[in-house]
Amino acid sequence: MIFSTQSDPPVHLLAGFARFLPDKTPELVLQAPGRALWAAVARRTDDYFSVASVESDARASFSYQSAKARRTLLRRPLPSWVRYGAGMLILLSNEGLDISGFDAVVAGGENDEARYEYAVGLAFGAIYYTLSGKPYTEDKLVDLAERVRREYVQVI
Repeated sequence: MIFSTQSDPPVHLLAGFARFLPDKTPELVLQAPGRALWAAVARRTDDYFSVASVESDARASFSYQSAKARRTLLRRPLPSWVRYGAGMLILLSNEGLDISGFDAVVAGGENDEARYEYAVGLAFGAIYYTLSGKPYTEDKLVDLAERVRREYVQVI
């Protein structure tokens, strides 16, 4: 069953989900607040997070620990397009919001690379809050994304 927090997700999002995660069905489809980026999500039973980008035709998997080291589960550097998501995982976990992992596929119309990366972080935060059953606002997510930018993305 798909739970959607918005209407009319782009068709290529669900096609991308089927391509990246052929054995799964999305449980949640949402739009990153205030952005032209969508996510389709399936929960996991472990503590791993996987994010695939339809536009980049790429996928990155990480855990809380690997994200702290700015690495994927394969110990490679996190791709730039997913760094806001990994930083969001760290901030939200450190604030006491713990959930099991999820697989997400993102797609949308954020044509500028920096806006796309930022929108992936907002989508990750929205997914995390939604799956934890906690309310959030666009302003809260933007504040968190700004912290991620300062404390995670810009720190080398």
